[in-house]
Amino acid sequence: MTASQTDIKSRTVELATTAFEAFCGDVSGMFGVDAKCAHKGMTTETVKGLSQKFEKLSAVNFIDSNGILNGTFPIVFDQGGLFTLAGVIVMLPAGKILDGRNRGSAQEAEALIETIKQGGNLLVGSWDRIFREKLEGHGRFIHSNTHIGNLRDNPKEKIGLTDTEEFTFISYEMTIGEHPPFNCGVILPEAIFNAPPPAEEKNEEKPQEEVKAEAEPAAEPAAGPVSETIQKMAQSSADLPDGANPALSALCAKDVMQKEVLWGSGDEGVQQAMAKMQQADVGYMVVGSNGQLDGIVSTFDLASTVSVYLKPMFAKWRRPTDDATLQIRVKWIMTRPVRTIKPETPVLAIMEDMCQSGLRCFPVVEKDGKVVGLITVFDVLKALLKVNSSHSFAGKAPQTSSLV
Repeated sequence: MTASQTDIKSRTVELATTAFEAFCGDVSGMFGVDAKCAHKGMTTETVKGLSQKFEKLSAVNFIDSNGILNGTFPIVFDQGGLFTLAGVIVMLPAGKILDGRNRGSAQEAEALIETIKQGGNLLVGSWDRIFREKLEGHGRFIHSNTHIGNLRDNPKEKIGLTDTEEFTFISYEMTIGEHPPFNCGVILPEAIFNAPPPAEEKNEEKPQEEVKAEAEPAAEPAAGPVSETIQKMAQSSADLPDGANPALSALCAKDVMQKEVLWGSGDEGVQQAMAKMQQADVGYMVVGSNGQLDGIVSTFDLASTVSVYLKPMFAKWRRPTDDATLQIRVKWIMTRPVRTIKPETPVLAIMEDMCQSGLRCFPVVEKDGKVVGLITVFDVLKALLKVNSSHSFAGKAPQTSSLV
């Protein structure tokens, strides 16, 4: 392992504790219970050795990482953690939680799989937030899968590690409310420190003269027909003798942007953000204060966060954990940092970047960092329609719809 890889590993080990502490803080804030964790140590382990410490059932949450850490690594909770976390999320009685910790079967654990996955999503959100803030070169963490079972049972197939494959294990003891403490930890395979991150593409024509981000918390579906229309109309303009429509070439972000921007706080819940965005009939809410940008959230982000069982058609299956998704804080799901553009950025450059990146919205930011507007894919489309008479467009661009 090179010196730089050693530094990355050392920093990752440090941040693991901070990330677990952030997770405890998120659990406390969301469910109104005191949650805390204590670092117990770091060892070189194998699955065979670890299974002796996690003898009963375990919940394994798999995290896909890209960026300076590249690959997949698991976070493990013992049987006590499995039933305690799930029980707190769905607000089970203390006696029921204790019974699951002591005598819970694999079938009973599997019945809680969706709840355990929700806990895993919260866990990964906490980790991603800390690593984005504190590890230079971090891309993003994604919760890819959850496995419930005994670590000894076919580990290569179930958790991607052989019995004798060595890895770094950082162990913790976690306590939630008045429940007994339980054990958990993160498995760090050497491969995530050795795999090179994807090569960065060089593109000097990018419009983001001030860049604050490269990724969204969840991948929005491609803009589809709208993006195809932009590409076709942009191509028709590029085919003109002078290379581009003069009227279009003269347009900048400040000419077509939305000057009225909806602001919100990262501490707002998803339900509150939904109501604000629907009332304002907008598709994006800027998160921050005093004109300074902390993040951005879209209706897609909100819709992806709330449980599908909140919809009227699924009402009979609705559980307390589904209602809890409405209280998830905006700061846990918003995009941050955020890719921005300047008021003087040409619309042609914005078109190109939207088509290449798939992003639908850029905040427009002045040199002092103050947000002065937003430009969306629909604003670009309307600008194209004004200078290209071969296309027609009627009606208002869609912004929001009822999410629950």
